[in-house]
Amino acid sequence: MFVRRSKTIKAAQNGLLFYCFKVSCVRNFLHVSFFPIFARFVFQIEHISFCRIYMVQVYIKGQEDKELSSFLRYYPVRIKNIGMDAFFDRQVIYDFKDGRNHVDVAKCVAKMLVKKFGRKVRSVVFSCVPASSQERNEARNKNFSELVCKFSGAINGFSHVKVVGERTAVHGTKVKKEERAKRLKEKNNIEVDANFFKNKIVCIWDDVVTTGTSFCAYTAQLEQVGAHVTNGIFLGKTSYKYVQQ
Repeated sequence: MFVRRSKTIKAAQNGLLFYCFKVSCVRNFLHVSFFPIFARFVFQIEHISFCRIYMVQVYIKGQEDKELSSFLRYYPVRIKNIGMDAFFDRQVIYDFKDGRNHVDVAKCVAKMLVKKFGRKVRSVVFSCVPASSQERNEARNKNFSELVCKFSGAINGFSHVKVVGERTAVHGTKVKKEERAKRLKEKNNIEVDANFFKNKIVCIWDDVVTTGTSFCAYTAQLEQVGAHVTNGIFLGKTSYKYVQQ
């Protein structure tokens, strides 16, 4: 059983001979090496690299003019009968939310930005979809944005977006798409620097995309002040039917 907020997962305690699996995921290939140890069976994810050759394409209605892609597929806990690769991907996303793998994720995102824009990346603004409060936004996005822009040379848009007050988070809540849109519309607590974003090419980041409501709302707000949103990059795309990688 995988336990959130822990990289070490206890799987079993019976028997005399146990195994410790060292796992690495490189370019869509899962390599597992194991060696016998006379101890408690422990499954430990020591390192996972998810810079993959094939990204997961993301479709969001109304955003067909933008290039949208995700590094991983995210399967909610209630989805059963999934492979080990899906468990690993889920843990990567949990670790990102807890701030434990920001450097690794930032390097992958930076690599993708440079590949997409080349030298023009220095004129591209990298901006994260804000979290539900300023405190959460700074904890999750401030350092991450700095790292991505440091590795890629893109412009950091974090300081030009402010979250006022607090709203109900839409990620992880069992609400319909219409209710998500209603929450964002009725209580939009995001303020953007219009002068900064005007006429800028913007790449938007969000950790998990499900219906795309948060992405659409933030994109619309930026485009209203004159920004040109061309790309959306996500760490995980919520999926409900298991597809082995």
